[in-house]
Amino acid sequence: NIEATIDFSDEDLPENLIKEIKEQIENNILKIKKITSESDLGISIREGFVVAILGKPNTGKSSFVNYISKREVSIVTEQPGTTRDLIESFIDVGGYPVKFIDTAGIRKSSNVVEKIGVEKAIETSKNSDINIVFLDDLRDTSLFDNVKNPIYVKSKQDISNKGFKDAGFYNISSKNGYGIKKIMDKVVKKIEVKTPNEKMYISRERHLVCLLSVIKNLENTKQKKTLDLFAEDIRLATKSISSLFGGVDIEEILDIVFSDLNGAKSSVIFIRVFIGLTPNLTKPNT
Repeated sequence: NIEATIDFSDEDLPENLIKEIKEQIENNILKIKKITSESDLGISIREGFVVAILGKPNTGKSSFVNYISKREVSIVTEQPGTTRDLIESFIDVGGYPVKFIDTAGIRKSSNVVEKIGVEKAIETSKNSDINIVFLDDLRDTSLFDNVKNPIYVKSKQDISNKGFKDAGFYNISSKNGYGIKKIMDKVVKKIEVKTPNEKMYISRERHLVCLLSVIKNLENTKQKKTLDLFAEDIRLATKSISSLFGGVDIEEILDIVFSDLNGAKSSVIFIRVFIGLTPNLTKPNT
């Protein structure tokens, strides 16, 4: 349409054409900004959602990670504070890639190594998508008030029937698997809330850079300038997005032009394209 405004006089064009073009540009800017704002989620879908395993020492964190991993990835002993570094395990949960991170038991300690482990645990909880918090006592929830998106768990139900009765808390055993399916189902539900099927997500940094370039070029069209420069901004935006989806097909451009204007007027654009006066309109890369 903007090519048409360059080639034809105002009286030959539909009324409000420029206004409609600007509205289309603004709509595209808003759509792309929405996609770029959710880029972190797209990366999570590709690289895995992060679930941190938190709690005091000896609350069953490492046993849980070993059970869902179906192998011993974490050391389990009766001595508190065994885990002092972050231990990761990638698992497919309901079709989603999930990275479970076993962390050091959170408590005050004079041991330098353990203190570093606790600091890493707290930092991991801040950057995770979900936090599974292991408790021995409901009163301990106050220690984790600032933890985002928590799932509260009491483990060791195979040796004690004193589980949490409050709604929203889960009782499990990493010895016999009691209650663990409920935990995993809850993880899936929390992920699904973040990832509705109808949305589109960016999963790579290169994609984000390309779309930000598209936004920049489309935003430039709002500046006061000639129609030729206006068209150039759109062409640059098209070139940027072509790096993701392939070049713009000449036939598609012509279909749009011929459908909006009559054939006689459109023939001018047809000639301009094929003698090379309109650059960078090439067929998609194979």
